[in-house]
Amino acid sequence: MTLSTGMSCCMAALLSIVTVAVMNLSGDLLSSSKGLTIFGGFLGSVLFLLLITMVNNVECLVFGEGFQSGLFPEVIFCFSLSVFISSFIHGVCGTTCALFSLYAVFCLHQWTQESIHMNISTINTSHLKKKRN
Repeated sequence: MTLSTGMSCCMAALLSIVTVAVMNLSGDLLSSSKGLTIFGGFLGSVLFLLLITMVNNVECLVFGEGFQSGLFPEVIFCFSLSVFISSFIHGVCGTTCALFSLYAVFCLHQWTQESIHMNISTINTSHLKKKRN
């Protein structure tokens, strides 16, 4: 089941607010041990993914369906915001949020490249005709 762009934007906004609230309410718990501090950074990277989803959906609603987010304005803004929010919990949460978020961007980039390559190769091979001698 897929969501429309507007509904996806609303869900990402709502879940990002919930994530920030959970991080702030459990700030003492997240900074109490090493493992939970790293988990706080993971929650920050989830926040990053939700923010980039929300921003990209807003841009698709405003500029049209084919719009793609760029590195500088959108990704850097969402990355900085999620690291900044995670740093309020603990400094290590901000650092691990940055590392997890960079890994998430790398995985998303690889996944989209494979998806695009698979679609292009399917289109190219479907138009090939077999020559007979």
